[in-house]
Amino acid sequence: MPLPHTAEIIPFPVRTPETPADRLHRALAALDDALNRQRSAVADWRFSLAALHTGVQGLGASLGAHHDSLGSLGRRVDTLHRSMRPPAE
Repeated sequence: MPLPHTAEIIPFPVRTPETPADRLHRALAALDDALNRQRSAVADWRFSLAALHTGVQGLGASLGAHHDSLGSLGRRVDTLHRSMRPPAE
């Protein structure tokens, strides 16, 4: 017993034949697009790298100031420690 027809079969679209020049043109267009996207990605990466450089410089300056502050505190603690020692007899 035949099954009822429930779906319509849609054929694949027919491609027009391409010449080698057409394929080359399409490949060159895809390459150009890829190069443009790569240029954009490299520009974004350079911008991010510059922002990182600025942040690291700020961190370095902050750590340098903190180091100087701790050095000053260490000298004051040494002075206090020496002043609290009993006199040598």
